[in-house]
Amino acid sequence: MLPYKTLYIYEIQGHFPRPEETFSDGFIGCWYEADYSFLFFSSPNSEEVQRKISAFPELIFRSETILDYKNWETGRDFTSFQVGKFFIFPFWERVEVPQGLIPIKLDPGVVFGSGCHATTRKCLEGIEYIYQDNVLETVLDLGCGTGILSIAAAKLGATKIFAVDCNNLAVKTARKNITINKVEEVVEVIEGDAVHWANQEADFVCANIDSRTIEKLLDIPGFYNKKWYMLSGMFGTEVNLIKEKLKDFPLSLVKILQENFWFTLIGKRN
Repeated sequence: MLPYKTLYIYEIQGHFPRPEETFSDGFIGCWYEADYSFLFFSSPNSEEVQRKISAFPELIFRSETILDYKNWETGRDFTSFQVGKFFIFPFWERVEVPQGLIPIKLDPGVVFGSGCHATTRKCLEGIEYIYQDNVLETVLDLGCGTGILSIAAAKLGATKIFAVDCNNLAVKTARKNITINKVEEVVEVIEGDAVHWANQEADFVCANIDSRTIEKLLDIPGFYNKKWYMLSGMFGTEVNLIKEKLKDFPLSLVKILQENFWFTLIGKRN
């Protein structure tokens, strides 16, 4: 069965401090976006939310949204599917994994990375492409979302993975999926800013993230201490700006993956 039937989302103007310590009954997590906090619940909680934020004069209650989980992006049409040698399926489905494929079981929760988006699929293809001829033991996964790419790298032989996301809700979801797939000895999930982790040494870095953050990463000298790079999340003309920027840095563009208007770049340090 689906993890949730109905989502109750409360929009708060301002940064709600430590909501995971404030709510318990039906609380799923908090999504921060710019100067807004979005509190997710599996049951109605409007009165308590408004009562709790009244203790913080800087916070303003904006709205309540109620919708079926199936109509939320991560719950929509999420069923088992194959990408290359990976077989991804929701944890609530009983499936028989085809022989020879690598299973990845997911609870997408309400965060990005169910595998249904083009960039996630291309990153899975990219990971398979890189690992077919290389042994890359350490991985830096920036903007890990559900943790799906970290899980894929772990199952292809990585021995130490730093999975980083600035969103507490993504961190909670990734940790659950890491445990579901039994790779918690390999993957360390960290709540943090991708830019602050750019200097982390690794054999391979994957950044499936917005193009503005990718540009910031490329401006950090310590970012170039990796062997392989996969940059994704670029839409339309954004990829041309990133490709031009890459010409000024010690990276060789090895492969470009595209689905519709979304692009994934695979590079190697010179």
